[in-house]
Amino acid sequence: VEFRPDRISVTEVERLVRDPYAVYARRILKLEPFEPLIRAPGATERGTLFHDILADVVSEGLDLAAPDALSALLDIARRRFAAADLPPEIEAVWWPRMEGLARRYLAWEHERSPRIRARRAELGGRLDLAEIGLTLTGYADRIDMTVDGGAEIIDFKTGLSPSIRQARTLLAPQLPLEGAMLKLGAFDGLPAGTPIAGLSYVRLRERDFVEEALATPGSAKGEAITVDGLADAALARLRALGAAYRNPAKGYLSRARPFIAADMSGDYDQLARSREWAMAEEGSEEQE
Repeated sequence: VEFRPDRISVTEVERLVRDPYAVYARRILKLEPFEPLIRAPGATERGTLFHDILADVVSEGLDLAAPDALSALLDIARRRFAAADLPPEIEAVWWPRMEGLARRYLAWEHERSPRIRARRAELGGRLDLAEIGLTLTGYADRIDMTVDGGAEIIDFKTGLSPSIRQARTLLAPQLPLEGAMLKLGAFDGLPAGTPIAGLSYVRLRERDFVEEALATPGSAKGEAITVDGLADAALARLRALGAAYRNPAKGYLSRARPFIAADMSGDYDQLARSREWAMAEEGSEEQE
């Protein structure tokens, strides 16, 4: 147990739920995958680049209502693109996407501005859970303070994962955990007791800009889902998970709840011999 992690990030909690062995290999065995010798920038790099640009917009205090807001935003984007030093053929595809994203982003901000008092980007937080010997850390893409004293937590996504359903069922607990951290005063400069005004994904798609809220009102098909309920449930589940891994008899199972059962392309799937075990299990079923 003394070798097990005593710190975990909000993004790593999902990995501990879905593939505990990956946490074991990385955090206890200290194994990191080699970087590929040749790799063209892909979806991950594009997501990071767009995240950084939107964070700079807030941290540099861009006046989103100014007549020249679009050109100022694109100036920030050009600096980030220049620093990324993308291959010309990649930049030729990504830059038009960025121009479209900039317009949709400003329209989205303009619509929500009446209820927003202040915006903060890439805000770090830390929550000590002494009873289970674990510290939860993380960075929120955006935390917007509302005029009525609450705070909305926003996670920008360039892809479709995780889904709203995965977040609501706590298979992807990052946003709910950030909500719990907010309530307990774990984020820098935000006092304990700050109400959660919203937990949302914002999808930065190629042709649209979609905000998806985790909370949902009740209906004939199901009960209401509240941000406070999600935050409290996520923290309770983390406490239970942390306590379980303080037990020396609790091992790190490979691929406990994978996104796609047939996808064995994870960084540590080969090390865990996942494909071999899957083939062996299929063979034993056939014999039966």
